[in-house]
Amino acid sequence: MSQPIGPEPRRGPPNSNPSMPQREPKTRRILVTGATGFIGRALIPALVAAGYGVRAAVRGPLPARDKDRGRDSSAGTSAFPEEQGHGWHGPSSQSLAPGENGAAAPHSLARSSPSPDEVLGARAEEEPRVEHTQVGDIGPGTRWNGALRDVGAVVHLAARVHVMAQSGSGASAEYQRVNTVGTERLALAAAETGVRRFVFLSTVKVHGEATGARAFTESDPPLPQDAYARSKWEAEQALRRIGARTGMEVVILRPPLVYGPGVKANFFSLLQAIARGLPLPIGAIDNRRSLIFVGNLADAIVKCIEHPAAAGGTFLVRDGEDLSTPELARRLARALDVRPRLLSVPPSWLSFGGWLTGRRDAVDRLIGSLAVDDSKIRAALGWGPPYTLDEGLAATARWFLARTR
Repeated sequence: MSQPIGPEPRRGPPNSNPSMPQREPKTRRILVTGATGFIGRALIPALVAAGYGVRAAVRGPLPARDKDRGRDSSAGTSAFPEEQGHGWHGPSSQSLAPGENGAAAPHSLARSSPSPDEVLGARAEEEPRVEHTQVGDIGPGTRWNGALRDVGAVVHLAARVHVMAQSGSGASAEYQRVNTVGTERLALAAAETGVRRFVFLSTVKVHGEATGARAFTESDPPLPQDAYARSKWEAEQALRRIGARTGMEVVILRPPLVYGPGVKANFFSLLQAIARGLPLPIGAIDNRRSLIFVGNLADAIVKCIEHPAAAGGTFLVRDGEDLSTPELARRLARALDVRPRLLSVPPSWLSFGGWLTGRRDAVDRLIGSLAVDDSKIRAALGWGPPYTLDEGLAATARWFLARTR
């Protein structure tokens, strides 16, 4: 298995049985929802590298390893903690970090560390510091008490993701059920069981679909345009209320488009088109797009778990460089070692074509700008992306080529 980036995780006593899991102190165990998803698969190795034990919440049956080792922490059918009348208590925010005396241990993915391919290729399910818990579908009826046992912090990645083709009242209700009510239910259960910090992955779409001459900042008013973004914004508000009422520290991250090995949807389609040498009518687009490599996002999440100043914060994150759509295509082509075929079609023509085909919104996103200002997280937490944009694109291209050969 690939070596993880960061400090060597602490192991059990020298005479301990290596085949049995070592029990983590509560403050060092993190519950991760969406653990088997695109971002979760990058986050878990980063958490292990930072010295944490991970409890990975999964929908389906537990991996055989967890059952064989007696590590089934399935939530089962018992009542929610808040229904049992437990009082709230928990460790201080400093105790969440693996460092001594409340100081956050350094975990930055240093330049001398293994490549993004090695880290993101790690099989998290093979890690002795990762256990799984089956929670089923996330929503109002999810039972979290077993999953939250002895957990110091929660990272909530799981969500019903935005799909362009989905619209209407049915889709809106499902976004609400999973992303808003499901998040609120988890947060209430977490506060009742003494979880100190709750890190929530929201979306830049809370601010809107496009920027003008100025990038979005955290102080910009929310302007969600679709059911997905509204469900995330309403989840943020519910978390703030729960945090204010219970004292649980809430941290919200609003990433732009996330890419990396395992990416799907439009980014994967762009990779396919470039690799096949298809002509793309995007050469005349002059816009500005922020992106974030999944390895950089994982590092930012770890920082938000550890840093005392993250408590109560909302942060936009990005790679260190914004790109236009044609420049992104050129960089990807270089990473794929192919020549891009970009046609200079006026954006107004593209927009009209989108209107004719009923894909106006998709085209507007392609030709429009969506940039974020991440100076707040850099100043407040001292965070910077450990990988450059070109390193992230290169890792993504290598994964794509290996997958499609």
